[in-house]
Amino acid sequence: MKSEVLINMKKKSDTLNPVKGEVSKNFAESLFKVFWENSTSGMRLIDKNGIIINVNSSFCRLFEKLKEELIGKHFSLCYTESQRNSIETSYAKRFNERIIEPLLERKIKLWNGKEIWFELSNSFIESEDGNVFLASIFRDITVRKNNMQKIIELNNKNEALLKTAIDGIHILDLNGNLVEFNQSFIEHIGYTADEAKFLNVVDWDVSYSREELLSIIQSLKTTSKVFESRHKLKSGEIRDVEISASGVTIDEKCFIFCSCRDITERKIAEEFIKESEERFRSIFIDNPVIMMIIHPETGKIIDVNQAACRFYGFSHDEFITTIYSYDLNVSSKQDEFRELWLSKNRKRKLFQIKHRLKDGMIKDVEIYSGPISIRNKKLILSVINDVTERTIAEENVMKFSRIIEQTPVSVIVTDTNGVIQYVNPFFTQLTGYSANEMIGNKTSILKSGLTKEEVYNELWSKITVGKDWVGEFINKKKSGDLFWEKAIISPIADEKGQIINFVAIKEDISELKQMMDDLKFAKEDAEKSDKLKSEFLAQISHEIRTPINVIINFINFLKEGIKIPENEDSIIAYSSIDSASKRIIRTIDLILNMSELQVGSYNVRMKLINIYSDVLQHLYFEFDQLAKDKGLKLKVLQNTDELMVFADEYSVSQVFSNLIDNAVKYTSSGLVEIIIERDEADKLVVKVIDSGIGISEEYIKDLFKPFSQEQQGYTRKYEGNGLGLALVKKYCTLNNAEIKVESRKGEGSTFTVIFN
Repeated sequence: MKSEVLINMKKKSDTLNPVKGEVSKNFAESLFKVFWENSTSGMRLIDKNGIIINVNSSFCRLFEKLKEELIGKHFSLCYTESQRNSIETSYAKRFNERIIEPLLERKIKLWNGKEIWFELSNSFIESEDGNVFLASIFRDITVRKNNMQKIIELNNKNEALLKTAIDGIHILDLNGNLVEFNQSFIEHIGYTADEAKFLNVVDWDVSYSREELLSIIQSLKTTSKVFESRHKLKSGEIRDVEISASGVTIDEKCFIFCSCRDITERKIAEEFIKESEERFRSIFIDNPVIMMIIHPETGKIIDVNQAACRFYGFSHDEFITTIYSYDLNVSSKQDEFRELWLSKNRKRKLFQIKHRLKDGMIKDVEIYSGPISIRNKKLILSVINDVTERTIAEENVMKFSRIIEQTPVSVIVTDTNGVIQYVNPFFTQLTGYSANEMIGNKTSILKSGLTKEEVYNELWSKITVGKDWVGEFINKKKSGDLFWEKAIISPIADEKGQIINFVAIKEDISELKQMMDDLKFAKEDAEKSDKLKSEFLAQISHEIRTPINVIINFINFLKEGIKIPENEDSIIAYSSIDSASKRIIRTIDLILNMSELQVGSYNVRMKLINIYSDVLQHLYFEFDQLAKDKGLKLKVLQNTDELMVFADEYSVSQVFSNLIDNAVKYTSSGLVEIIIERDEADKLVVKVIDSGIGISEEYIKDLFKPFSQEQQGYTRKYEGNGLGLALVKKYCTLNNAEIKVESRKGEGSTFTVIFN
């Protein structure tokens, strides 16, 4: 390249202001002298003939000559004799044509045979008198060149890879200066090879500050690291890169060997995938519908949403680390894999199974499953609906239908005028009429004429205003035979509360009526002795209990199965029926239990039982709601971990059932407390404590006698037959247990059972 670079050492301002110019000139000369003598680079000034006018100390040190040996001599003196002629000829041409080469690197062989790499820059300078000189600056880069050569030699086996590698390979010194690079790297950053020689890592890496980059470089001296960063190209474009870097040591100097790969497109794709996945996860995670992703081959649960965690009771971590889909399925593991296979192959999308929750509860679920692909993995997406209530409702409908069809009582449905719309099979069996004969007729077809008209008037006056009617008829069969029926007739209302039907549940009590008549005579004979009385009661009570249970159970089915608007009258009616029914059942149970004990027919089954989990826990759940209904608090305190006792489970349950029932019955406010503990003799002790009405001291001595009660007559406040505590006492004796009572009238009672 040719260029006329002339530096006029005479400033124009010096001629305009001689005084100022002189001062400036002196200052400039002083400054130049300091720079000339203290520069670490070798500096040389020669004339057009190549004669050395001046050199600095650094130049003498580089060329290993004294200043006196050089000044006034031809500059070729610094080189070997074999080089001097060509150097002199070349210099004369360049000087005459004012040829200035750009900054160049050159290997020079000195006069003493020593070879040195120099970085050389030249400038032409014109003095005030018009003479032109060549000023040269030499910088020794021998060490750098030698190190690079050693690096190249060190990586000689990978030389082809370095030149042709797609990754941008580059080497940095500890200051971040670019020492070496391959073609891929400079193409990546957009600089030429000559431009790249003067670059520092801060010129292209924009992810970190200078301090952070230098810190990273220092950390890489003894280790390696793969990380992501961002590069700013010469064009200003920002590209994402992945960098693999490690420290290498050459001649006790450390360099950082780096390989970078442009991952911009990959990052864009990853970001798109991430955004897509985030949109999917947003729909998945926050969806109120239960969802889970399952591996079709192993059944492993890959992911679940929050709704699934709430429904099943497992945490997200529990699901994805320990739970498999077949752990939830109540059916076999093989059945679960069969469902997964059907879902994966789109042979079945919707199915209903039973799932077990974390707390052990079983739920009916409806599952919609289908294959999905996530990151090239074939998985199953299952959308799960809890259909437990729907299934129960459907089962109840079926159950109610079967009950109606199979129940051993008559069921009749009429319109509001008494016209029969439905009769069940038992009705036709009892009366002799077929369903076709009855449907469309009125219920009056069954009248015998022996039931008083007042009974029918009362019946219609109640059911037409939405109340239940309970009573008895003497009706007539198709054959003309008379029979007794006990009936419960209830109105059925629509959603608006309008009565649309009446339903009658009727039981043939002819045998019961006859039985009751027989009972009067049998009772007179049975009273001759307690044993005969007990045998009689056992037989009769059993015969009574069976039909009563049927009536009571069916009333409950009607109450749950037929929608009847809740109002004060209906609530009172059902409550009264329920209370009276339970009273009858309890009385019968007590009679039967006492009878079994009296005649010695009770079968004792002694075994080890847990007094809490086998007995008291169940009773707590049975009586807790009853206590809450009365505004009472029922508590169980377990003061010992030794809960096992050798006893008869049924009779022990009856002991505490009676004690807790009495405690709740005779307590109007406060609490009922059950305490389990061990006494000083290590005997298991259970106390039932209430804050009820208490027992008078006079009556305590008769407390455990059959049929005894503190309040007597029809005006007594609390119902009962006096058998409960008598049974408790006998059951305690049966289990080798002792029962004690402490009570004060108006303050409450404490019943203590001690197991020996």
